[in-house]
Amino acid sequence: MLKISYLFFLFFAAPIPKLCKSQSKVVEVVYFKTGDFAIRNTALSLFQKIPANALHCSIKGHTDTVGSTSNNQTLSQKRTLAAFILLQQFHPQLPLDTASFGETLPISTDNAGNRRVELEFTLAPVSVAQSIDSTVENNKPGNVERIIRFHHIFFYPNQAVVRPESMNALQELYAQVKKLPNKKIEIRGHINWPLNSFQKEVPAAYKPLSEQRAKTVYLYLLDKGIDPKRLRYVGMENKEMLYPLPANNYEMQQNMRVELVLLKEE
Repeated sequence: MLKISYLFFLFFAAPIPKLCKSQSKVVEVVYFKTGDFAIRNTALSLFQKIPANALHCSIKGHTDTVGSTSNNQTLSQKRTLAAFILLQQFHPQLPLDTASFGETLPISTDNAGNRRVELEFTLAPVSVAQSIDSTVENNKPGNVERIIRFHHIFFYPNQAVVRPESMNALQELYAQVKKLPNKKIEIRGHINWPLNSFQKEVPAAYKPLSEQRAKTVYLYLLDKGIDPKRLRYVGMENKEMLYPLPANNYEMQQNMRVELVLLKEE
C-alpha cells in the first residue's frame, strides 16, 4: 500500500482546457478505507492505464461524514494529493488540476461510496486517422518497400510492456505479417523523448527501450509461428518521433509506436 507523508498541500494546477463539442469525458473512481488516504495496490492500475487519448485530468477528493467537517476537508486534500502524485509519476506530461470537497458532495447513502477520489479525464476527439489501426507508406527510399504504422499498439511509459487494449492491433499486425509470407520484415521500435534546451539527448538508461519494444513485438510474432528468418528488430530511439513536441497523451503514445518495415528483395 502506498503511504504518503502529508506536510503541506499547495501546488499550481494546470489550466483546464476548454471542452470542444467533439471531446468527451470519462470518470474513474478510487475508493478509500475510513480515515485513510493511502492508494490501495488494487487501484494502481487506474493510474497506470489511463485513456490513451487523455488531454487532461481533474482530480476531485471526497470523504464520508465520519469525523469533523474540518478534519474531513483535510482528509479529502490528502486523498487528492495522493492521486495527484501517482498520476504525475506515471504520466508526467499529463496536465492536472485538483479540487477537494471534504464531506460536502456525497453520492451514496453508504459511507464507503463517499470515501473517494474521482479522476475526470478530458479526451481528445478521435480523428479518422486515429480510428484506423494502421496506415501504409509506399515507395520509400533505399531498401524499404513499405512501412506499415500501427496506431493502436500502446506501451506503458518507460517500459517495453504492451498495454492490454493493444491486443486487437497486435492481432492485426500478425495478420499483416501472415499475408506476406515471402517478405522479410524489420520491426522498428520508437520512444517518446522530446528534446529541449535542458535535455540534449536521450539518457543512456533509456536508449535500449526502443529496441526492447521492437523485440516485444518480435517475440509475439515468433510465438504465433512466424519464421524468425523473415524477421529482424531494431530500435530507433527518439529519432523519428511523429510528434517532436507532443501536446497530449495520444501524441506521446504515437511516439512510442512500433512499425513494420517491408524490405525490398536483395
